[in-house]
Amino acid sequence: HEVAWEQLELPARAKVRGRKGGSGTSRTSTRTPNLEVARDGDRVVVQSRRLNAEFDFSSGILQRLVHTNTNTNETPLISEGPKLHLWRAPMDNDGIQALNFDQGKPLDRWKRYGLEDLQLNVTSTKLIRGRDGSVNVGMTHEALNADGVTGIEHKQQWLFEPGGGLILRYRVRIPKDFDDLPRV
Repeated sequence: HEVAWEQLELPARAKVRGRKGGSGTSRTSTRTPNLEVARDGDRVVVQSRRLNAEFDFSSGILQRLVHTNTNTNETPLISEGPKLHLWRAPMDNDGIQALNFDQGKPLDRWKRYGLEDLQLNVTSTKLIRGRDGSVNVGMTHEALNADGVTGIEHKQQWLFEPGGGLILRYRVRIPKDFDDLPRV
């Protein structure tokens, strides 16, 4: 199912602004001809002429993605996320939620898997500057149910290209015994 689709032209020529770190902070800044990367502890900012992305490595979540036009007007594209959600409101065909017994329906399996309240636990983050001037921001999560287990792995890779392009690769690994998931 297609949820959304949008393409934006993202020019890459940038004004490079330096950043200075204060004492006691772990700040670094790297510039390529088209991209600027700044890291302050768990906060990572990738900026081009028309695009500004801010990530929080402690949660492994994009905090904001903003497009700036030639008049320096900012247009928010994403305010937070994307985040993994595998739950949707069940329909009668899935099983009736108010019934507290096993109906032999998909809803019973979804509840056993713990999909209604998954919590994302960041397991790794990466920030890689490519030789071609690209910047790769990667975040991996383990999705945990109320029992603290599921085996679901969730990966996001944000590739900022030197020419202004942005590619998001999103992968979710589901355990084989989760043989019936909600269509979200």
